[in-house]
Amino acid sequence: MKRLTNLITPNLSVQFCENCILDASKGKLNRPKILEIVNNKEKYAAELRDILLKQNGKDFRPAPYKFEDRMENGKMRKLCKPRF
Repeated sequence: MKRLTNLITPNLSVQFCENCILDASKGKLNRPKILEIVNNKEKYAAELRDILLKQNGKDFRPAPYKFEDRMENGKMRKLCKPRF
């Protein structure tokens, strides 16, 4: 049986975190906050790495979703938006 310990640590480099930031920002570069993060990706990648290593990925909780109601094509839709 395999153990589920130390899954994050072996692959967690600053370069890996930078690539994750770039992957997550695809199609969102017209938003000012996303553009700021991409322009300073080295700083934010180091912060992300520190957060994940400090907590070893176990206690990490993402920010709560933002909920929005939107009328599209005559239907009321409830949207759940994760934070970047």
